[in-house]
Amino acid sequence: MQAFWFAHGCGAGARGAGFGRADRRMSAQTLAGLGVGARGKIIGFSLTPELKQRLMELGLTKGTECRVLRFAPLGDPVEILVREYHLSLRISEAKGILVQELV
Repeated sequence: MQAFWFAHGCGAGARGAGFGRADRRMSAQTLAGLGVGARGKIIGFSLTPELKQRLMELGLTKGTECRVLRFAPLGDPVEILVREYHLSLRISEAKGILVQELV
């Protein structure tokens, strides 16, 4: 249910906690939607259980910060920096990772 709220831009503010605070008004987006150099904090997943488990084993867990390093010339894959190592993901995988962009 939480993924639904964040995916629709409601965040915690719509449920009452911290309503009106600037950091709560930012809506979630997917990792694939971040630009090169952008940082984000993982807040959820919209993936199959098997794929979610594999990515969590690679260190992509809720609360983990990551940074988009580059996209391949045709857009797939995307390279990110997470937990001090470089990881390449398919765009289809990156679209299933919900992040909150960090400024």
